[in-house]
Amino acid sequence: MKAELSNAETEGIDSQMLVPTEFLTFGDKNMDFIRSMKENNPASEWMDAKEICERYPIFENIPDYYVGNLGNDAGIIKVKNALGGFKQMAERYGAKLRYNSEVLKAEANSVTLKSGEVIHAQHVVVCCGAYSLDRFDKQYSNVSVLSAETFTLGGDISTYFTDNALGGIPGIIFECSEKYKMYGLKDNQQLTQYKFGLHSERNLKLSIEWVRERIPSKIKDMAFSNV
Repeated sequence: MKAELSNAETEGIDSQMLVPTEFLTFGDKNMDFIRSMKENNPASEWMDAKEICERYPIFENIPDYYVGNLGNDAGIIKVKNALGGFKQMAERYGAKLRYNSEVLKAEANSVTLKSGEVIHAQHVVVCCGAYSLDRFDKQYSNVSVLSAETFTLGGDISTYFTDNALGGIPGIIFECSEKYKMYGLKDNQQLTQYKFGLHSERNLKLSIEWVRERIPSKIKDMAFSNV
């Protein structure tokens, strides 16, 4: 995805879609995912468990067998800007957008809506959320859904990740171990909240257990909310 649209594409649009940020990956050095990262990125910045805690003191109870990799080429997508930009681009090229229209059947060049209306076009794109694709997941072998459940640490917690010297959280994190496949990233349009969740898994109890284990000193400051 382009970080910015072209001038012709962005007339009247806030064009910033991608906000650059650090990406911290850390976890069990014996996990295949971590070993593969080290083999493919030997020259990148690696830290042992002690160095992770020193650089990001917000994290606690990091096992001695953990290692971490810090990347500087990641970014957070500003969803509202991205959707608004691509919506206007699509409409300029002649696309007709239909909202809140339940699709009962989708074929190569047509879709049938719950209302009975059939829409024909050379190209038809059906956009669904992770929880509304059950029908298609069952009917089409080339469509799969990875459900996940996340929660947001509410309120303005920007100070937790904007100043790493004070124990801030990097813009994006991923912890990989036998117990956790946990990701976290800045959230909302102003990027002043933080969202956590288990990768491709719906287990809010385990997600909250991760927070209580990994950043326990911040629990009292955080308001949990499902999203």
